[in-house]
Amino acid sequence: MSGNEASVGARPATREARHAIFTDAVEIIAAEYSRPIRVEEISRRVATSPRQLQRVFADIGGRGFRAHVRAVRMARATELLATTDLPVKEIGTRVGYDDPSQFSKAFKCTYGMSPSQMRATRRDSGPES
Repeated sequence: MSGNEASVGARPATREARHAIFTDAVEIIAAEYSRPIRVEEISRRVATSPRQLQRVFADIGGRGFRAHVRAVRMARATELLATTDLPVKEIGTRVGYDDPSQFSKAFKCTYGMSPSQMRATRRDSGPES
């Protein structure tokens, strides 16, 4: 099942609870993406099990928990690359990667280019992009 398929047959109260869990978890991730984020900690904070939180992300968010965290971090990284002159290593640290090579690998996997290449592309294309 994907998207909201699992929630469609659920009781309204169950759907509402699952959406509340998702919303709360997304807000925590958005606020704390720069530090280590573990599904176990977030699930505890939103009062559910790690497995249930993973299901909620897959069903409501359309992607897994880790994929969501990565997407949030990568979006912030592209913003920092485009708007600052911070070194790539510093950007990686600011978006939650202690290891610069892991940041570069995740970035390249997400965008098909290194952070430095993305920065050069953004600067070459001007402020419209």
